[in-house]
Amino acid sequence: MSQEPLLTTAADLTEQITHLRHLANDFKALHSEVRDLTVTPGTEALRHLTPTTVPAAGPSATTAAKGARQ
Repeated sequence: MSQEPLLTTAADLTEQITHLRHLANDFKALHSEVRDLTVTPGTEALRHLTPTTVPAAGPSATTAAKGARQ
């Protein structure tokens, strides 16, 4: 199993910083959207939250995996 080098260039770091800031803004917007929902717990909440939160799972997993490799 080959490992990626631990050293990165300034351009790589700038790209990662930009990506993380974009994710942070997306999560802030998601937080506001979910917090402002007025639904009761249970099936109705799942029906409203699933389309909103599932798309966030992919970018979260990708970012976590990138961080774990470094």
